[in-house]
Amino acid sequence: MLRSLRDIILALCIMLAWGTGWLMLWTLSFYLTRNGQQAALFLPQGVYLALLIVLSRRFWPALILPPLAAMFWLHGEQLLTHHLMLVVPLMGTVCAWLAQHYWHRYPLYWQRLSLLIAAVTLNALLQTLILAPFLESPATLLVLASFTGGVLLTPFVYLVFEFLRQQHRYHLLGLDTSNPPLRTSLIIWCSLFFIIGIGTQMVLSPSLERLLLIVVFLPNVVMAWKFGWQG
Repeated sequence: MLRSLRDIILALCIMLAWGTGWLMLWTLSFYLTRNGQQAALFLPQGVYLALLIVLSRRFWPALILPPLAAMFWLHGEQLLTHHLMLVVPLMGTVCAWLAQHYWHRYPLYWQRLSLLIAAVTLNALLQTLILAPFLESPATLLVLASFTGGVLLTPFVYLVFEFLRQQHRYHLLGLDTSNPPLRTSLIIWCSLFFIIGIGTQMVLSPSLERLLLIVVFLPNVVMAWKFGWQG
């Protein structure tokens, strides 16, 4: 009974935080792309897919409902011009389910990061195949938006998740949690995928040079969180 109540409270908190976070990411994506459909596939998809993979499936409804509600509202405001965009959150669940199926079989950092990138790639291709025939945007821009957003943010979300998980584990063991370690290999792999995403975006779509602001901002968040002002 207490666990069920705790799960309900956690789900409500996730819905509230993720709902506002999704709208924030969509707004930033819209500023960069000037296209409502591409914005929905860009930054929000990277965080959404990572959360689906790293969190338990009992929290999936709390992750799926906020994007659906936000997209329904954006469609009513004519910021999303096609109702087919409402199926985008459901497509991510397919890729996340496949990734979770293999998640615990591969515990190494590079293996899990490879799984994340594979899920991002599959998600981008699936979305492009389904959406491209019905949207005015070129298929290349759709796959680029989804793939780049995933490569940029999915490893970053996993990096933060791993940091919090280690912090919680240290707390349960009664160890010092003031500075739980983040392995250098994890940071290197995340940085590598991050650079790949930026390179792809800059080569194929030079008009989005403002995305470089995110390159500076996201790593600084983790370093400042872990090392304070020195980070």
